[in-house]
Amino acid sequence: MITPADLHLTGLISEHGYQGQTHWLMFLFEIKTRLTTLPPAHPEGRFAFFPPAALAGLHIPQTDREQIWPWFWLHRGGFFAAHCHCHPDGRNDWTLEASLSRA
Repeated sequence: MITPADLHLTGLISEHGYQGQTHWLMFLFEIKTRLTTLPPAHPEGRFAFFPPAALAGLHIPQTDREQIWPWFWLHRGGFFAAHCHCHPDGRNDWTLEASLSRA
């Protein structure tokens, strides 16, 4: 079982106008303890493990691919905060609001 003490807040991302209709506020956590089994499925979906190199072939949102995952890997053990303004034409404007190295 994962407890709050097992988590490290690595990223905070706001997305304005995602897919032209919604706004998101995301919190990205690292689990500090190694998982030995997958957590059970829940209403948001099911868990799976992928090596970083596999992300390029997964069906994930463009914003995840553009900046969220690259910044997550760069800031593991640290913290970042970012904002994305998503435009209707598919263009995304990113602002890195905070970037702290591994503590």
